[in-house]
Amino acid sequence: MKKAERLIEMELIKQIKKLEHIKTARYIKDFTLYVELSNGERGMINCASLARQQMLFKQVVTDDKRDVYSVNNRIIQWYNHAYIHIEWIKQNMIALNNERPLDDVSSQNWRIKMKYWFIDFTNSDISEYVGFILIVVSFGIAGWLISALVI
Repeated sequence: MKKAERLIEMELIKQIKKLEHIKTARYIKDFTLYVELSNGERGMINCASLARQQMLFKQVVTDDKRDVYSVNNRIIQWYNHAYIHIEWIKQNMIALNNERPLDDVSSQNWRIKMKYWFIDFTNSDISEYVGFILIVVSFGIAGWLISALVI
C-alpha cells in the first residue's frame, strides 16, 4: 500500500514540474516586476492596477512593501497574503524582446533615469549641503572680484 501511495505521489510531483512556473521575479520600480517563466517567456508586469482594485494590494502600497514578496512556483505572494497567479501574469505581462537583456531595456532611455536621479537628489539631504557650499563659493568669488576691482 505504501509503495502505491509513493508512486502516486511521485507521479503528482512530475506533473507539477511539467506545469509552467515562475523562474524569477525582480522588483524594478513603481510596483513593476520583471518576470521570467519556465517556458522562456519574460516580461514586465505592473501591479498598480491591482492596488486600485484590491485592498490587500492597496495595503502593500500603503506600507511601502512592494518589494517584499516571495516566489512560490505558480504565484508571487506578498507579506500580507496578497498574491498574483501565473495565469494573471501571462495575461498582463508585457513581453520583452528575447534578443535584448533586461539591462538594455531598462537603460534604453537614459534621460528618464537622469530625471529621476535629479529629482531624488534634489529631495535628499545632501542637496542642501551642496547648495550651501555653492552659495558660499559664489559669494567668495563675488567678494574676490569686488576686492580686485576696488584695489
